[in-house]
Amino acid sequence: MKNLKKLSKKNLKEIHGGGYGENDWGVCRVNGAWVPTKCLDRCPNGTDPICLAPEV
Repeated sequence: MKNLKKLSKKNLKEIHGGGYGENDWGVCRVNGAWVPTKCLDRCPNGTDPICLAPEV
């Protein structure tokens, strides 16, 4: 437990879910509207898109 590293806010913001391909799409909620966005990209407002769980 002594060797645990603390993550900064910047590092936490860079963590993304995985398993998505280049052609997987999700949606972002921006100003009350749903905007289609690729799962590997950030939403225009800086949040992560809502995507279906990838098949295992």
